[in-house]
Amino acid sequence: LTTPSTDHNPSLPSSIQKPAFTPTKQRAASLHPATRSHLPSAVISARPRTTLTHVLRNPRTLSHILRYTSWYDFQSLVRASSEYRHIFFSPELRDIVLAYFVPGYRYCLSYADLRNYREVQVSFRDLELFMASQRLSLHKYPMHALSALSASYLSPEHEARTERYLALCQAHSRLVLLLQSLIHSSTLPFPEEPEDTRQRHRPAPNVTPTTEPTPERHKRRTLISAYGRPPRRFSMLGGPKIPPSTAFRRSVVLATLRGLMARLASGGGCIRHSSSPSLRASEGRPPPLISSPHDIRNAISRVRAPILRVFHPCTELDESAIAACEEQLIEAGLWEHLSTGDIICNFGFLPPEEAGSSSSSDVSSELAAAGRHIWLLYDGEGLIAYTPPSPPALADPLTLPSPLYYAHIIPPPVNPTFRLRLPHAIPQLSMAHRPVQVRSPHSPAGYALAKKYMWLARLPARERLGLGEGWQGEWVLEGEGTKEGKQSLLDALSGDPSAERDWELVIEKSNGSSIWLRLLMHVPPSTGSDSRSHRSPQS
Repeated sequence: LTTPSTDHNPSLPSSIQKPAFTPTKQRAASLHPATRSHLPSAVISARPRTTLTHVLRNPRTLSHILRYTSWYDFQSLVRASSEYRHIFFSPELRDIVLAYFVPGYRYCLSYADLRNYREVQVSFRDLELFMASQRLSLHKYPMHALSALSASYLSPEHEARTERYLALCQAHSRLVLLLQSLIHSSTLPFPEEPEDTRQRHRPAPNVTPTTEPTPERHKRRTLISAYGRPPRRFSMLGGPKIPPSTAFRRSVVLATLRGLMARLASGGGCIRHSSSPSLRASEGRPPPLISSPHDIRNAISRVRAPILRVFHPCTELDESAIAACEEQLIEAGLWEHLSTGDIICNFGFLPPEEAGSSSSSDVSSELAAAGRHIWLLYDGEGLIAYTPPSPPALADPLTLPSPLYYAHIIPPPVNPTFRLRLPHAIPQLSMAHRPVQVRSPHSPAGYALAKKYMWLARLPARERLGLGEGWQGEWVLEGEGTKEGKQSLLDALSGDPSAERDWELVIEKSNGSSIWLRLLMHVPPSTGSDSRSHRSPQS
């Protein structure tokens, strides 16, 4: 039996009659999308399937995905399968991920030089802990240290939280050292520092605003292999860059210091980002502020000391506490990446209140006492205590990259001081005077203006071998306007290895092309010309 076809019915109008035959592709295209979804895959398309792992391993695709993905979504994606964690094993893909989630990483990559770069190993677990440390308020570290020190019995919850805070500090320090290794590997000049801050050293909540990469910076970026180049470390940086001349680099560094000193002399506490496209916020958002010296964005500077974190609950930074902090850095594999002058902050240190302290004490003494023994410095061999604004107990502070290396942890109205052994030089001496205020003998609150004379020794700008980049340029040395003051300046420039003096960096008189150092005169003992007035490096 045959069933009559209904495709062509003479009783139906010709306008609604169906054609006798329709090609397969044409029929599939004419169907509703919901109907097409039920058709066999061979009918719709014969393209091969692509896994998500293969998609994420494409640098250009991964970069575009991260532009529209939050950290929580990306973390959930990577945790979903062990295959997704493999993207972090590729140096090229890891750089893309870090550039989107670590503030300043993209900026440091643009100036990195492979020939001088020393890699700091970072895993995805380190990135997870770092992102968690960015969300944790800094005041919770000393709060937990206080509860741990005052508790008669440490519960498993206490110990677990202590280990958690220790891991957060180690992850933050690892990322700080990574940024420092990148930015210090550069032999190229860099633009003026994006920002500078000179604030009190009390820990403040570390708020890291989310900044989206700008299209202009994304186009300029050459790290991601977007055009099918062979994957390699820093593949989008192109070929090796030609290092500029020493004079050109020095001029750029001095220009950077000029801007920093002008900002510090103006007394501003928080300074906004500059218009650098690599660090500015996206369009329509106000540029973020650095509210704490512990901000990760401070680690992108070559003229400021990086601040690393450790967590060891204690009330005194004695030898045992310092040894415990050193052990944490060694166990984390960070000790070998430290550089002379690096700052280490123990977030578990609770300084005891000084006996006899009163509210009537002057501001300078309060600021000096507030930071007593909070900071630790790496002197090339171990950790030593540092109390701003006293001179850092380093063998040769002139080798530091900048005279402003510790300006961001010194109380605002105080100039940094250094114990320096100046190289031999023949200065140009001149006498000058400046107005000073002296107390009036007729009124307790009155002042009178007087002229204070001083000797100025000028050293012209020249290349000084062995000194940091920020110490180049003209030097102006200030001494007392007496015969003894003049002789003190000449003795300091005699080249005598024992001629070590304390100098104050006068920020309001310094700029990018000139460094103004004031000789600090100590009261000599009454027995004679003994030079015991100079403090020992260990004091």
